[in-house]
Amino acid sequence: MTSVTKQVGEITVDLKDLSIWDFLGNFLVALEAQLRKDVLRCEDLWKEVTWEGQTGRIYERFDAYRETFVKDGTPIPWLKIAGLAMIAWIRETNPEMFPK
Repeated sequence: MTSVTKQVGEITVDLKDLSIWDFLGNFLVALEAQLRKDVLRCEDLWKEVTWEGQTGRIYERFDAYRETFVKDGTPIPWLKIAGLAMIAWIRETNPEMFPK
């Protein structure tokens, strides 16, 4: 990657020196806040939905997010997508808790 600098406040950052890991802490804080909002809205519904129902719901949400982005430029809610990915990951890595 060629050297590209970006001014961030009073700091000049060279993008070639950045790693995805540099953003992980802030991402996890933002994801936790989004998950807390989602739990207030949906409670623990994710634990009650079947595998097929959860997978279908995930695809429906992806399609809806894409559709609104294409239609009117509404930003993709990446933290909500990350939350859906987390639910899928939890289910896939804990099949004894969430049998198919």
